[in-house]
Amino acid sequence: MTRIRNLTTIVILAAIGAANPVLAGQNDSQRVHYGDLDLNSPAGIAAFDSRIEQAVNQVCAATSPYELQDRRNVRQCRIATRAAVRNLRTTAIAQARRGNLDLASR
Repeated sequence: MTRIRNLTTIVILAAIGAANPVLAGQNDSQRVHYGDLDLNSPAGIAAFDSRIEQAVNQVCAATSPYELQDRRNVRQCRIATRAAVRNLRTTAIAQARRGNLDLASR
């Protein structure tokens, strides 16, 4: 269980680059804490996914919801950021499951 608690935060970095200059310099990262969640349960994973989505939305926030190009940039940022964090999410869940297997084998 110690290994699970050591990895209790992921940082979501915005996939902001030259393609999204409007968003550059905004809130480029958010921490997502999940040490309090049971990632072996559907409810825990759903809560983790909700926290990730909230962080993505904060990192890729619109500066002007009325500008079409800004909305496109936000959409591209969110798609790219979700893709970038996908492996971190998978790793966190896999480590939680391995932790349970380690405890069960003792």
